[in-house]
Amino acid sequence: MSVKNTKEKILLKAIEEYKNVINVLKKESKKNYFHAQKSLGHAYLNLSETKDKEKNLDYAIQALKEALQGYTLEENAIEHVEILKELALAHGSLDNIEMALYFFEKVLTITPHDDEVWYNRAIDLGNLGRFEEAVLSYDKAIEIKPDNYEAWFNRAFDLGNLGRFEEAVLSYDKAIEIKPEDEEAWINRGLALGNLERHEEALSSFEKAIEIKPDNEIAWVNKGIALSYLKKHDEALSSFEKAIEIKPDNEEAWYNKGVSLDYLGRYEMAFSSFKKALELKPDYEDAKNILMDYEQKINKN
Repeated sequence: MSVKNTKEKILLKAIEEYKNVINVLKKESKKNYFHAQKSLGHAYLNLSETKDKEKNLDYAIQALKEALQGYTLEENAIEHVEILKELALAHGSLDNIEMALYFFEKVLTITPHDDEVWYNRAIDLGNLGRFEEAVLSYDKAIEIKPDNYEAWFNRAFDLGNLGRFEEAVLSYDKAIEIKPEDEEAWINRGLALGNLERHEEALSSFEKAIEIKPDNEIAWVNKGIALSYLKKHDEALSSFEKAIEIKPDNEEAWYNKGVSLDYLGRYEMAFSSFKKALELKPDYEDAKNILMDYEQKINKN
């Protein structure tokens, strides 16, 4: 039996036990009743990670809201805050982002120095496209816990969404300082540098990502794009071919391979590459447009 199945079995058994005693406890012991509801909500929240996500999250919210009535801030501050956090996480997992933010705000009015809450709040703000607020929330998380890799990484990502690429690079630098062997940070750093037209530095970032994870086709594609900007089309072509070798259905690699072949004057092979990109992604507008241009040239000749 897998670890996942074992965990599910344990949670399902616990849920059944809590449900069996809850009605009895409601009459006999309010304190134990609310404790059972809190435990039931926690169990449903964990179960939602592997089974019937929406249904179990709804059950978790029902149980946690019931538990909250028995754990008042005045008498049970720690448990009260724990329940608010779990309600926020449950609503966030259901994409009820505004409700998740509501509960995170309630937590922060009680415990304003909880870096995890600031971090999760930032994620939800980013999901709503409120990137300025998200960055400020990541700033608070980092202020409390400066070695929070995920906060630096996601902060950089949202700075990129705001077009603040210089700051994004610096934020990726901090993430890399904490976790230097994460190829994703190197790739994203390279993308930010590319947006600043610092293609040599971008190339170095992509090469570092490849050094860490040689079979990352995204790094190979972006290395090829950086080489294309540097007008090193033979090397760019080799990078795109390597990406295709790793993941043959990567339409971006096929498209950019076509671009490199076109620059090198190998038009028939370029045409085939663009066709392959469009075959893999029928709504690929760039591939459609360039193929139309090719067909017009062929018809003229």
